[in-house]
Amino acid sequence: LLNKALAWDSNNAQAYRMLARVHRSDADWLAAEEALGHYIKLKPENPLGYLELAGLYEELETLKNTAEKLALAQRVTEAWQGTGYTAARAIDRASAAQAAGRDEEALVWLWRAIALQSEVGDGWHELGLWYQKRQMWSQAAYAFERALDSGGFDRISPGDPAYYVGLLYQSRLDPPDLRRAIKFYDQALTVHQFSTEAILADCHYQRGEILRLEGNSVEEYIAAYELAVAAYPQHVWAHARLGYAYYQRDRDVTAAEAELKTALSLAPSDKWLYIVLGDIYLRDGHKEQARVEYHQALEIDPSFSGALARLKAMEEEQ
Repeated sequence: LLNKALAWDSNNAQAYRMLARVHRSDADWLAAEEALGHYIKLKPENPLGYLELAGLYEELETLKNTAEKLALAQRVTEAWQGTGYTAARAIDRASAAQAAGRDEEALVWLWRAIALQSEVGDGWHELGLWYQKRQMWSQAAYAFERALDSGGFDRISPGDPAYYVGLLYQSRLDPPDLRRAIKFYDQALTVHQFSTEAILADCHYQRGEILRLEGNSVEEYIAAYELAVAAYPQHVWAHARLGYAYYQRDRDVTAAEAELKTALSLAPSDKWLYIVLGDIYLRDGHKEQARVEYHQALEIDPSFSGALARLKAMEEEQ
């Protein structure tokens, strides 16, 4: 019937589009492509033809071998470019899909964003966040590094992907690679463009944690923690680590206590903060104050082994 319609009127664009759908349902890919080509020729300003052509190529990609997929990928990109879609618009569609709980659809849109503008890192960065949310750590690290290698960003703060990949190398990938992590933190801090002050602060804090764990001088990681709390005074553990580091350096329990009290005012239900403050009191000889802090931790978690072990050790010393 569609072919009869086209015999009567070869300029019937809608008939070509419908015919392409029939051929696609029969897996007659060449005929479907030819019909869509006629539609696009007749309606070059209408994005529908390009959208359906892109969908046809994407379906074909799942059926082809690697060499054929590479050729099809370029045709997919050209078809999507013909729709007038931009990478930014594709990313927005991905965000909307994720908000609606359609994660796999979001992933498709992110890959489209990358294809549409491969020289910009926004799509790769968002893909890294997608993988990170699902604890696919190695895939996330790859995506963030591709974002950094892309050459630039339109809407992403360039410090963010460097921070995120540093965090992955520090604490998510197995085995961790602290040298590589600190390289990315340094890269992020050199650029010094972050989407939030909290990310900037945590970049300083995580860098300080590596310096502390690797046995660097207390002055070095104090400097990192101080930069963290200066950038974002609500960073709980930057205050906590800074307080303990002050005590390490100066044996100044007052300065240490001030930082820990600040941390506790921000996170009063964090049982570990009471342990850190208690440990400072204990090291300074204030056993009763230490005992109070350990009991505070037990009020939050009565089975907390960290507090129970410390109280038991104190009892055995008496």
